[in-house]
Amino acid sequence: MEKQPLVSVIVPVYNVEKYLEQCLDSIINQTLKDIEIICVDDGSTDGSLDILNGYKEKDDRIIIITQKNLYAGVARNNGLKVAKGEYLSFLDSDDFFEPTMLEDMYKIAEKDGSDVVVCGFCEYNTQTKEKIHRIKIKEKFIKQSPFSPKEVSRDLFEFGELNAWSKLFKRKLFIDNDLHFEPFICCNDFTCVCTALAASNKISVIGTPYVCYRTHQSNNLTAKRNKSVDSFLLAAQKLEDNLKKLNLYNTFREPFDFKMKLSFNWELSLCSKAQKLEKEKKAREVLSDSLYKLFYGAPQQPNKHNKSQKRNFLKY
Repeated sequence: MEKQPLVSVIVPVYNVEKYLEQCLDSIINQTLKDIEIICVDDGSTDGSLDILNGYKEKDDRIIIITQKNLYAGVARNNGLKVAKGEYLSFLDSDDFFEPTMLEDMYKIAEKDGSDVVVCGFCEYNTQTKEKIHRIKIKEKFIKQSPFSPKEVSRDLFEFGELNAWSKLFKRKLFIDNDLHFEPFICCNDFTCVCTALAASNKISVIGTPYVCYRTHQSNNLTAKRNKSVDSFLLAAQKLEDNLKKLNLYNTFREPFDFKMKLSFNWELSLCSKAQKLEKEKKAREVLSDSLYKLFYGAPQQPNKHNKSQKRNFLKY
């Protein structure tokens, strides 16, 4: 019987030939060796797939999946379909891990019996090749670790950044709660990560910045997110739906409302006047009355779309 790897590392790859080798080297040289590395090429048109194939020839822990360009959320989901690890780790293909990340976080997860382990990260300046800023977790949460979501319920979505790549997840958490990423240009991990935190039994945190997040390149999705009107709205609505489905909405309503409003205001700050008008029009189509009121402070007008149409739209 084939041995189950301790960790499955899932990497969506799209046109990152400049940075991919540094990313892959940081995974294959982890001090934790019992891992599988699932690379999902998202229809790259540069030399990324050739680089992946070259690495696979040298390391049989690498699994390559190819798909047409459907964005990182779909790529991560396709990686999840084949993942066999006890734990899941996600890394964007232009970022990289510190060498002991997986081993240290795996040991914490096993020691604490946690479903999620959260770490800090640093920003890496592509132009200067310097680590320029460390994103730390508040000290009070490090001291309290491990904890259940209910023990920090008011701060559940605030003690760390809501990305997938600064966390180690127990794969069973994903299976038991039917967790997956969204097929959006941006915010594809927002709903999944928030749902995972709320649905977990125990969370551990460590302040060490184990991930290097690349900045100062012109083509990253974060820099272009204001061009995607729908993504955050759909992610917020799907999160509300998930929490209600798992009977967690009432428990975490306060942190949900706080985080959604804070995130929405930030999204608006990136928009032009025309984009703001377009976003409000879209919000009327896809948001529940409660979310629309939270964002815009007024009752939603009657929706022309029936429930089945709305549900299909959210699945696009």
